[in-house]
Amino acid sequence: MADPVAGKLAAAVEAFAQELLQEVAPPDDRGNVITDFVDMITTNPRAGAGVEVSVLNLLQRMGEYKHPDQAIDDHIQEQFAQMDGGMKISYAEMATAKPIGWSASEFALREPVDGKWWIESLMLIPPKYHKFEGRLGKIEGAKYFPTTGPEFTIPYDRIVHVVNRRHVAALTDRPFYGVADCRLAISAHRAWKIVINEALIAGQRQATPIIVGLADHNSQVPLYDDRGVPLRDSATQQIISVPAPDKLKRELQALNTNGGVITAGLGSDIRALNHQTDGAFFMQLLDYLDRTLMQAFMVPYSVLENGVQGLGNAGLAETQVDVMVMMLDSMAQQIQEELLEKVIRPLIEWNFGEQESYGEWMPPDEEAHDRIELMNALTQSFASGMYSASDEAFVNRHRELAGIPKAEQLVTAMSKPVRYWD
Repeated sequence: MADPVAGKLAAAVEAFAQELLQEVAPPDDRGNVITDFVDMITTNPRAGAGVEVSVLNLLQRMGEYKHPDQAIDDHIQEQFAQMDGGMKISYAEMATAKPIGWSASEFALREPVDGKWWIESLMLIPPKYHKFEGRLGKIEGAKYFPTTGPEFTIPYDRIVHVVNRRHVAALTDRPFYGVADCRLAISAHRAWKIVINEALIAGQRQATPIIVGLADHNSQVPLYDDRGVPLRDSATQQIISVPAPDKLKRELQALNTNGGVITAGLGSDIRALNHQTDGAFFMQLLDYLDRTLMQAFMVPYSVLENGVQGLGNAGLAETQVDVMVMMLDSMAQQIQEELLEKVIRPLIEWNFGEQESYGEWMPPDEEAHDRIELMNALTQSFASGMYSASDEAFVNRHRELAGIPKAEQLVTAMSKPVRYWD
């Protein structure tokens, strides 16, 4: 186990920033790709919702760390509570590995207090400005390219590294960077931007018809100044005239500035051609692209629909929810293992010495959705006669799921009602 070192390298090196800001290009094309991913997440409503739903669900599935020694458990909980930003923020930053492909968070320490080391922070290293270093499939560290100052390397044992879809990333030439969910969605996002623009243009044309002016090409029309005096050629003093269609075109183009009033010669014809745009086509195409975007993040499309129809469709998407939950559980387990190996175990050994156990992550409590389903199942079992109302364990479990305190004593219903007037 490496010896603890106070401080974080990123902050220490940034202190030597140069006077002039020097932009450092990304080590490869990943910088531009990540910029595209962030643009999609922040500008596309469906993509943004897909990321939020998956990240928030992942946070709910993280559970809670527990150690069999109460003193060590209390100490680790205190470590998480006092660190900059808090552990929930660190969880959320690690969860960005799902849309981006990977996340790397730097584990920084404070100087010892009363002989104990404390977490200073566990913050995400911006993915656009770092790359992993190593050879023969082993990572030695992450080289960071700050916007100011020289580049430097953060040791790998100070990095909590999370990879999305590790089994698929292992088949690529860059397994350390995972497989980004955004990569599955970026094509649909680009098509979505095109369709949105075209739909707006079509809507504008639908609201503003095309104006067509018909005039005789063989007819000449004199030009007049603002006072109605015919314009004359300065050399010949002849009245200037133009073909009637050109004059009519000028009048039509000036409609927006002359108060909607034009003049036209006899025989001219002005028509408005309504642009026949089928809005249903754009809606169907956008609906397909929205579903593709949500599918890239394994989020059921129906969870964002409104009204009764959305609630009904959510039931049909139960299988997709199960797949999403399995993927989130896999990433949650990866985060837990990384935290246990890179953060919790070193802290315990530095502050308490080697231990037989370094604790474990307890699964999260039952979700409300699971409680409702289980309560309904128990209700149906009671209605079918499988259980009796006098079964204390059955009744108390049902009351617990419903959020009602347990009954200390069950009262058997009397066959004959009590009448106070008897």
